[in-house]
Amino acid sequence: MKDKFKGFVKSTKGFVGKHSPEILTGLGVTGFIASIGMAVYATPKALKLVDEAEKVKGEPLTKVEMVKVAWKPYIPTMITATVSTMCIIGGT
Repeated sequence: MKDKFKGFVKSTKGFVGKHSPEILTGLGVTGFIASIGMAVYATPKALKLVDEAEKVKGEPLTKVEMVKVAWKPYIPTMITATVSTMCIIGGT
């Protein structure tokens, strides 16, 4: 059983090493698609934060104020897009 496992690990390591550019590119593309979905999911949360801040201020926010208020829901999206970029660059 132990020898079979070692053989499996060795063959898997060889496959991953040989096909790492394709694997990393695929992960990068998948990550970008996921980041689009995550941005769509985060937008209503950000809009709610902007609306609440506008109610407190009593007037519309400037663009800079909007960014300061609404950036937190987009953190997972930014992380996913960054990692996806690194995968694509690493795969080339």
